[in-house]
Amino acid sequence: MKASLTRGRAVLLVGLLGIVLVGTSLPTWARGEGRGTDGPVPIVLAGTDAAPAVPSAGLVIIVAALVIGLSGRATRIAALAGAGLAALLAGWSGIAFLGDPEPPLVSAAGEATRVRDLVGAVSVTAWPVVTVVAAAVVALVVLVLPWQFGRWAAVGRRYQRGPADSADTADTAGQAGPSGQAGPADDGSAARRVRAMDDWDAIGRGEDPSADPDR
Repeated sequence: MKASLTRGRAVLLVGLLGIVLVGTSLPTWARGEGRGTDGPVPIVLAGTDAAPAVPSAGLVIIVAALVIGLSGRATRIAALAGAGLAALLAGWSGIAFLGDPEPPLVSAAGEATRVRDLVGAVSVTAWPVVTVVAAAVVALVVLVLPWQFGRWAAVGRRYQRGPADSADTADTAGQAGPSGQAGPADDGSAARRVRAMDDWDAIGRGEDPSADPDR
């Protein structure tokens, strides 16, 4: 994960991973044949039926991406924790299905034929594996993103005046004061500019600048 990962890119990355996770649950995960009165009945099982927790986990991750882009540090960490738990749930659901795919197919056969029984072997597609891989990628991203929060909070500080610039501004304001009425006006304008920059920094950190008691 590069240090250039901005908040916008992080939101896009997590959101896309959530969409991918939901997408892996839509195709067919397994096929089989149920026992019908007139012979075998084809049974097709989608991921949403095989592992209902997977699409739900994907939606949680998408919501977490939006929270990361709109909230402060503490809330972002909570959102990432939720996304991490959702990824673990999705991964575990995929692994559990791969370990024993018959029970969901038996249930689907019972709904289709009224007989909870399968004829022949069960065929499993690659989509459960894709789900497990996608969940692992989400978990990895969740572990790395908190290290980027400090860089996001620092955005905008490069535009802040340095001590030398502030001293030059004060000297200029002091020199302009005795010659006319421009000195106090310039001093107040400089203070407002510095305050505006501080407010932008606070917003970048997810804080409310109006809540500062020193204002």
